[in-house]
Amino acid sequence: MRTTESTPASLWWYDLVQPYVKNQQILACPSQPKSLNNGTLGYGINCCMLCPHWCAPSSRPYLGEIPRPADILFIADSAIWLACSWEVAWANVCEVSCTPSVRIDSNTRHVGGSNTLFCDGHAKWFNAQTIGNQAWMDAHIINYKQ
Repeated sequence: MRTTESTPASLWWYDLVQPYVKNQQILACPSQPKSLNNGTLGYGINCCMLCPHWCAPSSRPYLGEIPRPADILFIADSAIWLACSWEVAWANVCEVSCTPSVRIDSNTRHVGGSNTLFCDGHAKWFNAQTIGNQAWMDAHIINYKQ
């Protein structure tokens, strides 16, 4: 989905899905600690889908422009509204900085891992050690135009 200049700046991805899901509660992961974001937003979007200036090319892709939608992360468990490798892997603790001391299974959301949703619509669980490395991030988040 591409936004245009006429899209209000106050609308985020979780606002844009509401006409389709019609349920705010779907945004709260039942396994998320209530201390994170007041328990209201348990998922984050792939940073390249929302903030394309971090990625190449510099525009948000239409679904048809993603050549490998089954490989590209769309939404996942996350401590913040943007999903990158660290925020997904250790979704209960990691935001901007994720030091090795907190990269432990007890800081994951789902028995040592996280749930992910890909651009083709399929969902999959990954263990935190798999998600939390640069190779996984390069393959599933950053390089969506390969």
